[in-house]
Amino acid sequence: MSNESKDSAKGSKELKRSVDSAPIVVRTYDVLYQAVESGVSRGMRRAYKHTQTPSEDDIELTLIDCVMEEICEWFNFPAPDPID
Repeated sequence: MSNESKDSAKGSKELKRSVDSAPIVVRTYDVLYQAVESGVSRGMRRAYKHTQTPSEDDIELTLIDCVMEEICEWFNFPAPDPID
C-alpha cells in the first residue's frame, strides 16, 4: 500500500471516529421554520395560479395545505392510536 493510500485510510478512520463519538443534533426549530416558510411561499403562488383575485378562504386553505405538506415532507408523525 502506498503512503498516499495509508494516509487516505488513516484519514477515513479518524473521520469515522469523530463522527461516532459526537451525536448529530437536528436544529428542529430551524428545519420547521424553513418548512413553514417554503409552504407559505408555495401556497401563495398556488392560490394565485388560476386567478388574480382568490377569495380569503381560498388563500387560507391553500396556505394551510401547502404548509402541512411541506412539514410532512420533513417530519414523520406517529400513527394515532385506534379509537375503540
